[in-house]
Amino acid sequence: MRTLFTRICVIGALALSVTGVSSASTTCTNQTLTVLLSGYTCTWTTVDGVVETFGNFNLINNNNSAGGAVPTPNWSATFTELGGSTAFRLTLTPTPSITETSTAAGSGDVYQFQWFYDISNSAPGSAGLLNSETLGTTVGNIVVDGSVQAVKTVADRQGNGLGSPSLNFNTAGQSNTTGTSSRTFAGQTFIRVFDSVNVNSGSNTGSGSATLTSFYNQVGVTTTVPEPASVSLIGLGLLGFLARKFRK
Repeated sequence: MRTLFTRICVIGALALSVTGVSSASTTCTNQTLTVLLSGYTCTWTTVDGVVETFGNFNLINNNNSAGGAVPTPNWSATFTELGGSTAFRLTLTPTPSITETSTAAGSGDVYQFQWFYDISNSAPGSAGLLNSETLGTTVGNIVVDGSVQAVKTVADRQGNGLGSPSLNFNTAGQSNTTGTSSRTFAGQTFIRVFDSVNVNSGSNTGSGSATLTSFYNQVGVTTTVPEPASVSLIGLGLLGFLARKFRK
């Protein structure tokens, strides 16, 4: 009986330890925008073992109305796994930060960044389906009538819209502020993510400006893996039951 109790205690302890373990992995490594646009693809394996593939990165626009641009090698792309391997984030950061400044009343400037990429999988069941997208944007200073607008459009394989998270920073005095906007949708095996970010100096007074520090896209997936708290309760319940059994 004691031997059986010892074995079951080990099983219970293993159940408790699951809460801090993730089987997920990724081949995505931090890159420059130049590398992403050169045919780069990478994968992220969710907590359920479903492989999500990121690729087909395409740049549409990266300049201001005067023709200036942050060169693609100066954009860093950072991949981050989140939420116990149920979400994955791609952050783009220009160096230096993009600042547009109005030079005179009635004279303004706009920097526009637009791109898209695809995420796909071969999910065999209900787990690992793409079901949410979050847009996050960090701005520096918003002065007078300057503003930063960010809009993400998510579409399925047929081009049908699944949601459009959006953000608008247009309050003078905002500084080092991060905003987020999310949309959820029915689980998909493929989505196309399109981003449009505008940095607008404003032009009403000639003293407006706005700064973009970074922005990110975060995809979420369906999962069938029990929440860590549930796994812990199962382990504790098992140990309690066996302890009482052993005392008898």
